[in-house]
Amino acid sequence: MAREELAAERDDERHMLLRGRLTSALMRLNQWMTEDQAQRVIFNLQHLDETGLARNQAIHEYLALGMPLTVDHGGRQETPTVRFFDFDHPEPGVGLNEYVVTTQFRVRRGSERGARRASEDDERVVKPDLVLFVDGIPLVVMEAKAPTLLEVCRPGSFTPPRFEGRGSFMRRRSISCCEPPRSSPWGIPAWMAKPET
Repeated sequence: MAREELAAERDDERHMLLRGRLTSALMRLNQWMTEDQAQRVIFNLQHLDETGLARNQAIHEYLALGMPLTVDHGGRQETPTVRFFDFDHPEPGVGLNEYVVTTQFRVRRGSERGARRASEDDERVVKPDLVLFVDGIPLVVMEAKAPTLLEVCRPGSFTPPRFEGRGSFMRRRSISCCEPPRSSPWGIPAWMAKPET
């Protein structure tokens, strides 16, 4: 889907979620849910108290395991678990998930407010090559580089420009498009594994 079409679904470039799609998905996956309850779930997901890695872990747990939501049902309080995805039927066209892929999805970094669109060369704007949304949530972000770019494709030489000089974390995890992924003993790609000290 063209990024311009998705831009119309966002309040501004700082917002990553496609709220309309997420609202529809929440109501589709949780038959008991009202639109107001779906909006509460989205608000809760966006306004967690945790920060840093703890925030990432909380979001991961909610997306993978569900989010408890207290609702009034017939005069009594219940706390059902909100599902974000149809894990039982993940195949496109089979289950309840909606998949959208776009290119050059613009995201403004920083805390600036306002709908003013940044210029194409504004350093505060990040434009990943590919973004996969599942039910309005961006789950996969990819940078795709042509293997013909010899400077980029030397084994062990590629660090995305946005991450250069961002500390030792990215330097230890620099990857190359020319090297096949290696697995660590834990079954995850070696570049994601904890670096040896």
